[in-house]
Amino acid sequence: MNSEMKYNRYFRVIIENILFEIYNIEHTTFKLNNKWVKIADGVLLVYNTEYRFSFDRLKEYNETIHFIKESFVFPMVLVACVPQNALRKVSRKEGYQAAKQFGVPYKEFGIENGKEVCKVFQRMVKEIRIFKGEEQKKCKVM
Repeated sequence: MNSEMKYNRYFRVIIENILFEIYNIEHTTFKLNNKWVKIADGVLLVYNTEYRFSFDRLKEYNETIHFIKESFVFPMVLVACVPQNALRKVSRKEGYQAAKQFGVPYKEFGIENGKEVCKVFQRMVKEIRIFKGEEQKKCKVM
């Protein structure tokens, strides 16, 4: 895999450690890796509102993830990345509709706003905890 296509970010969440592996799927050659999907506790499906093809591939990724996990119930969050001053090619309504179709929460954020990015990760942690039956625990990304 090309080094520009994968980023690792380490977060401390209360008393547990979570490693988020972030894959840039803007490249048309990106293929989901069965190994990392199999061991993942949750997935952020992120697309860029400036590039329709990143949105159009979400259904394929969603189906592939559920196939690999052998389950239709799995923690995911659909995330729209909205670049500042960019021409939007995917509407907010389309994002909400896709999230509803996938049965997952929907979030939007601007790349420039770090607080919104943290909220996305907090939501992912919350979804994982709900899935594992641990939703009573508070989560805070530091």
